[in-house]
Amino acid sequence: MHKYYQNSNSCVNNNVERPYTCEVCNMAFIRQDHLIIHQRTHNGECPYNCEVCNKAFRDQSTFIKHQRTYIGVCPCTCEARNNAFIQHSHLIRHKQVHSGERPYACEVCNKSYSHKHHLIKQNTYIVVSALIPVICVMRHPG
Repeated sequence: MHKYYQNSNSCVNNNVERPYTCEVCNMAFIRQDHLIIHQRTHNGECPYNCEVCNKAFRDQSTFIKHQRTYIGVCPCTCEARNNAFIQHSHLIRHKQVHSGERPYACEVCNKSYSHKHHLIKQNTYIVVSALIPVICVMRHPG
């Protein structure tokens, strides 16, 4: 869930006032501009258009990130290997390679991963049977 909105039906901390509410789905927002961007998911409005590929975007920040792919601007650089990234979040994820941090673990077998998508990609699932104990089965690609 994004940091600036909340579904009125969720159990998320309500300490922050969220005075702007979507009339369609009851999501509540701290700022009115966040509500406007959210409403575009319902009405389909995409006011930011790429002149190169004609792709349309709901918000300016996503549009700017997209434009960076064409102009080659990579403002986020890894000092250890000189790798450059378009988005800061990609740099943070990359830095986990250097730190050895593996925060995503299977709840059954405790195998851990540096990125959440790696855990999901492994298609970890639990087999439960009356005759077989709970086991974690890992499907490895290939």
